[in-house]
Amino acid sequence: MPIFRRYPSSTRGWHVTQEASNPFDITKAVDFDDQQISDYWVDLPGGPGFRDLVKPTSPMPMLVLGGKGSGKTHLLRFFSYPLQKLRHVDPNSAIRAEGYVGVYLRCGGLNASRFWGKGQRQDAWATLFQQYMDIWLAQLFLGIAGDALKAEMLAPREALLCKSIVDLFDIAPPNPPQTLSELASLFRDWQRSLDVAINNAALTRRLDTLIHISPGRLVFGIPQVFARTLESFNGIQVLYLIDEFENLDEHQQRYVNTLIREKGSALFFQGWRSPVRHSDL
Repeated sequence: MPIFRRYPSSTRGWHVTQEASNPFDITKAVDFDDQQISDYWVDLPGGPGFRDLVKPTSPMPMLVLGGKGSGKTHLLRFFSYPLQKLRHVDPNSAIRAEGYVGVYLRCGGLNASRFWGKGQRQDAWATLFQQYMDIWLAQLFLGIAGDALKAEMLAPREALLCKSIVDLFDIAPPNPPQTLSELASLFRDWQRSLDVAINNAALTRRLDTLIHISPGRLVFGIPQVFARTLESFNGIQVLYLIDEFENLDEHQQRYVNTLIREKGSALFFQGWRSPVRHSDL
């Protein structure tokens, strides 16, 4: 898109000139919108492409190592659900055609540095982080499911879906959700409660919150519930795309690695690590 600028002129007061915009103004994939990720995607020339290398429907996890600017974020986002939608006319047909649904999580958004100090034990912070990450991933998956499933496909089974997911909880809510929208709202409330406890711990020296669900139960359990309940999700791999893994500390990375190692039979958890740190060289 051209840029128009106004400059003073000695003869006519002001005149307007047109300048070409810099195509390299945005150089980081994290700043691209979904359409730009698709437009700027360049596959391997000739023979197998990146899909054959990444194998998004494979039951095996994968680590992608690379330095800053090597294309890790672009690669992860290309296999995420928003880009799947762009490649197909219908969101649900996109998932069926590609055989997986990509759930993209950027670890920088977790503000992982909040989960330490403030007069609390490390094991308390580790437990709180596990709950926070599980709730975050659950919200991302529910958002995708709600977008991909047509109302007529979801309505007959929605109450059963919600009941089966509530059965995963260790502490049942007083008013169990009946719709995916209500369930997502419940998770947002829990996340907000965790945020309040974390943000105030430096002042109160307490973590006034409850752990509602055992670690990993949402991450593994919710996709399994969808696969059992909805034919359109049966046989679909859930691909968790974890970006900026290096932003997590050692204890947090250990939890993610545990999820990768203990992946459920109906769930594919794919972890990505970036960039390579000096200790990896």
